[in-house]
Amino acid sequence: MVLLAHLRVLGHAGGLERDECNSAAFATLPSLAALVSRLRYDTVPLASTLMFRSWVAIGLGSDAGLRTLGLLVGLALVAALAWNARLHRAPLPAASLLLLALHPDAVRWSDAIRPVGLGMLAIVLAFGLMWRALWRPGAMSVALASAAALLSVQTLYPNALLLLGICAAGALTARGAGLGRRALLPLAIGLIAALSLLADLPALRAAREWTPLLWTGAGHMALWGALASPHTLDAWLWVGAAAAGLALAVARGRGAARAGETSAPPTGRDTARYAGLAVGLGAAALLLALAAGHVDAEPWYYLPLMALACAGLDVLFAPLLGAGPRRTILALALVAFSIGRLIASLPILDERRTNVDLVAARLAAEASARDLVIVNPWYLGVSFHRYAPAGLRWTTIPPLADNSVHRFDLLRRQMESTGVMDTLLARVTGTLESGARVWVVGSLPRPGTGTPTPPPAATGPPWQIEAWCTGWALQVSALIAAHAQHGRTIPVPAPGVVSPAEEAGLHVAEGWR
Repeated sequence: MVLLAHLRVLGHAGGLERDECNSAAFATLPSLAALVSRLRYDTVPLASTLMFRSWVAIGLGSDAGLRTLGLLVGLALVAALAWNARLHRAPLPAASLLLLALHPDAVRWSDAIRPVGLGMLAIVLAFGLMWRALWRPGAMSVALASAAALLSVQTLYPNALLLLGICAAGALTARGAGLGRRALLPLAIGLIAALSLLADLPALRAAREWTPLLWTGAGHMALWGALASPHTLDAWLWVGAAAAGLALAVARGRGAARAGETSAPPTGRDTARYAGLAVGLGAAALLLALAAGHVDAEPWYYLPLMALACAGLDVLFAPLLGAGPRRTILALALVAFSIGRLIASLPILDERRTNVDLVAARLAAEASARDLVIVNPWYLGVSFHRYAPAGLRWTTIPPLADNSVHRFDLLRRQMESTGVMDTLLARVTGTLESGARVWVVGSLPRPGTGTPTPPPAATGPPWQIEAWCTGWALQVSALIAAHAQHGRTIPVPAPGVVSPAEEAGLHVAEGWR
């Protein structure tokens, strides 16, 4: 059923949505030097981009080729969770199967052409390999744990906070088990990973020009949205599992202490302490950092934390699985639940990620070189850049000098300027007066009465991006409504349901009055 869920995503996802196009654009830059120089325009380190770049280099850079890579990453995550459960002597990854393996957002985003899937995979591997290195401290074990730690922080910056929890949990567990100086090993591995981030400091400093545009102070409501997929009851299932895991961690620790557990480490108390501390400390660090940073968090920001939580809960739930009839009954219950969850998740798994590729194909068939295409909102320009027909005149609202990747720095400069739309309005007027057509990919706000006032130049935070973009778009909308003779919406049929996050309309205006 897990394989079926991932294959459904592969079969229905279609073209790349804007964030995936952003990743693909970085991966296809002409040289590594160009890639490094443009990291200031992205929000992630190099690791996932290098993976995509290597995949493209072997001739698999098409949409279908990249989707296949996403499938492999998603399945690798499931395999890593199963391996982690076996490493900790759990007969099956019960929590992962219950909470994550068929979670529709986890399946879609682990398979997406974004760093989320690799980040989830890396943090699960870091959790398991850190434990392995702690109790089997050979050269290979330490090297693998260090590699997983490096990969995790160099895939997603927030993973550094989850790794901090893992390293602290390892050190505290080793100290509690009387392992002496071996307690320093997780801290040393974490320090190496942290030092690797020094190489990213120049890009992070440069990104401070535009990252304030993403500060909204939205809080952690997105976390509830991530847990409550596909249904609100799923969020309460997560809450119940977390509460049960906490209770089990406390009970196993106290029970072992009362019994005077004398078996050679790692004991059940050690595993419970490591799992509970890794998840608890990592979650606290991440949630506090997101709150302090006023980041406009999206549900997928929490997926690596959810993967780490499942890895830890698999360890804590292991004693409940038992053997014989109890294990059989629990396995059958998991199968029944998984069937129901898969059925409930199908509408999300079967969504097409975008229709911008279909819109571009329609324009290739109908638009002429004399026409002008306007893409609004501006961020759809990243998707349209990948699929736009050659020779087509097009721009975004507001006009940006580069639409190959998300350029918030250029957007900020436009927000700080006046007369931003003058040239574009003149182009719209000239196009309509010449008898050519103006196409709109996406939508325009409905104009009111009179001439809209251009947005003033922004002077600082709060950066109300939506207000400025709406104001610019109203100028174009009012011009077309006042002077175009004809306007209509062009249907763009899609195979299946398109995600509302990137379902672009197609409209055309022509004539002058």
